[in-house]
Amino acid sequence: MIEKHQEIDNLKDPQFELKGEISNLKSRIPKFIIGFLFATVLAIYFLESSLYHFFRNGMNFVKISFVVFIIVSLLFLYMNSRKVLKK
Repeated sequence: MIEKHQEIDNLKDPQFELKGEISNLKSRIPKFIIGFLFATVLAIYFLESSLYHFFRNGMNFVKISFVVFIIVSLLFLYMNSRKVLKK
């Protein structure tokens, strides 16, 4: 009986560590998305005039920036979900 309780206690410690790591990964997701959105908006603001001739239109640059933002955000979410499932 005592051995069983010791075995359970030995398994609880790694489980608590994993729960902490998973909650840390989940808490980083909104911060990353908001930060990357802010960086995208700043890039649009500062680079629009210098890249205007390359995209032929300011709206095309905005569209491409947001498509890149969505792709990077989805990739980040996918990588984090794989990390959570792996642990």
